[in-house]
Amino acid sequence: WRGQDGSVTLGGTPATVIGGVYGYTVVSDFGALEATVMGEVWRTYRPGLPGWSGTMQARFHMGEGQEHLLETVTGLDPAGTLAEVRITINDQNDPTPGTRYLSGAVVITGVSIAAELMNIIEANYSFQGSGPLTLTWPVTP
Repeated sequence: WRGQDGSVTLGGTPATVIGGVYGYTVVSDFGALEATVMGEVWRTYRPGLPGWSGTMQARFHMGEGQEHLLETVTGLDPAGTLAEVRITINDQNDPTPGTRYLSGAVVITGVSIAAELMNIIEANYSFQGSGPLTLTWPVTP
């Protein structure tokens, strides 16, 4: 599996492929609730609620879906603060491309745009999952 064969899409019908993406990270975590009481000599914990978040790195393009992300973060599109995202994981030899992905609702929580002399402008987006993160991974013979 190689990152170059994947894609990131943002909700809607049809979904918008976000152009210029060159990297992403999705982190799933489970909270640990401390349950230690007086008299115990070791800390004890109980499972908390699961959650997830992530980041996406892209070469900056106005168009190709990135304008919607910017409008959401800057408040120009407040109705779009919750969006459906799909991160597709493909392989060049995959017999059924586009069928393996992570998906869920996200709140776009931030964006940073960076420019350097003699380099392409970059945009880094952060998002917080809202609800479950779904893994779709059909088994192929």
